[in-house]
Amino acid sequence: MAAKRTNKRLPLRPLGNFRSRLTTMTLSVAVVCVAFLGLTLMLSAMATAASREFRNADTFRDSVHTFAEGAKFPTTSNAVYGYLSRRNPFDYSAYLGFYNGNLDAHQGRWGIPAYNDSQLLAALHNYLPARRGTTQVVKTSRTQYLVTVLPLQVKGDKPGALVLVQDRNARLWEAMQFLWLYFGFAATSISLLYVGIRIMSGIMLRSLEEMVKVSQATDKDDLSQRMPVSSSRELSIVASSFNQMLDRLETSLESQRNLMDDVGHELRTPITVVSGHLQVMDPHDPDQIEKVKKLALDELARMERLTNDVTTMAAAGRTGYFQSDPIDMFDLALNVYEGATALGERKWKLGEITPLVYIGDAQRIQQAWMALVSNAVKYSGADSTIEIGLTTSDCPPLLDESGQVVATNVIRRTNSKAGPSPVLPERPDKNCGIMRLWVRDNGIGIPEDSQSRVFERYMRADSSRPGSGLGLAVVTAIATAHGGFLELRSREGVGSVFAIALPTDTSTADIEGNVDE
Repeated sequence: MAAKRTNKRLPLRPLGNFRSRLTTMTLSVAVVCVAFLGLTLMLSAMATAASREFRNADTFRDSVHTFAEGAKFPTTSNAVYGYLSRRNPFDYSAYLGFYNGNLDAHQGRWGIPAYNDSQLLAALHNYLPARRGTTQVVKTSRTQYLVTVLPLQVKGDKPGALVLVQDRNARLWEAMQFLWLYFGFAATSISLLYVGIRIMSGIMLRSLEEMVKVSQATDKDDLSQRMPVSSSRELSIVASSFNQMLDRLETSLESQRNLMDDVGHELRTPITVVSGHLQVMDPHDPDQIEKVKKLALDELARMERLTNDVTTMAAAGRTGYFQSDPIDMFDLALNVYEGATALGERKWKLGEITPLVYIGDAQRIQQAWMALVSNAVKYSGADSTIEIGLTTSDCPPLLDESGQVVATNVIRRTNSKAGPSPVLPERPDKNCGIMRLWVRDNGIGIPEDSQSRVFERYMRADSSRPGSGLGLAVVTAIATAHGGFLELRSREGVGSVFAIALPTDTSTADIEGNVDE
């Protein structure tokens, strides 16, 4: 059994999960950074404390040596007391003086005197016999000490010793107080960061949630929804770009629907006409058979023209459909004029032709120009004058039968709603001019209220005239693909001027050599 494809819309993952992940990730990074910095500070504080302790021990050793060399005391006990009375202990340290193995004097700067720590005194008795001094770490139930023992003895008397005792835990605790302050500040900062992230992410994701709702509500049958433009620059750019894309999609879809409806209507008409005549035709009447045959061929020819026009319009917005080659516009104008004279008995006139070299698709430009000529023939009488020209000035004026200028407004039409433009490479803004391929007639003209609608597909100024109604739409599509537009001057009962306006680089526009006009 074949699997069935469904159009069920998959629900988008809630943005709340993203908000939680964003918060968790940010806080995790912050905590890791704070912990790493705290560990670094702690190790630095421990190293600084240890370095300071050993510097104190070196200072103590130097001071004892200096004292022993210059002092004169009768007994060792007097020498020990004399040193302690002249020195102040370092922070978190104490001096102990021993005489003949017993504690003789002490001096300290902390809350718990070292002389009351029996475990410390018992450990010191192991180092007192040292003759050259020593520095050791002593651990007791109270704390951890760094002790420096230096022997001191007056000649002829019993031995003594001076001891520097430094409380390592007290010094480290001083450093840790700063770390506790740091961690407290860090915890407060992380808490504020958490609150800030929740608030900012809520503001940011609120706009994203609106965008998600719009995107979920948008489908092929309803493209009218638009995203709200946020005050945030980044989100406003995203929303504006998405809205522009929806505008293009909506316009494209609407154009596609209109095109399909119009094409369907135009194709049904000749089918209905031919079918109706075939049903009532007398198969035994040669004249009637010939008449129906001619009608069928005419309708088929109209269907072929309609198909070709639809194909051109559909391909006009596709890159690669148009060629981009140098065109001798003077020769192209002569070709158009020569082809125009075969379209009907009119008073043909070749107007001003400015010699130019243009980069574009010669075949499509000639097709568009000939479409304007054909349109002029269709809406003018046999005694009408039709003039063809190419200029780089403004849109040519409308003339009456006597050659007088008739004041009219210029209506411009581009194909910007039908897709991207131009399809061909864009031309430089510097030295960029406009050339106009125009056709002027003094036919029936176009009513003022119909002039803005005459460019629409399947719109005819006179519905009784033959044609697919796609002629001007095709011309507009070709002009737009070249970066140009279509212009119109018209007055009912006087005539019309249609002009294809195309941008051209005038700095390289002149044809090399002389051109005979």
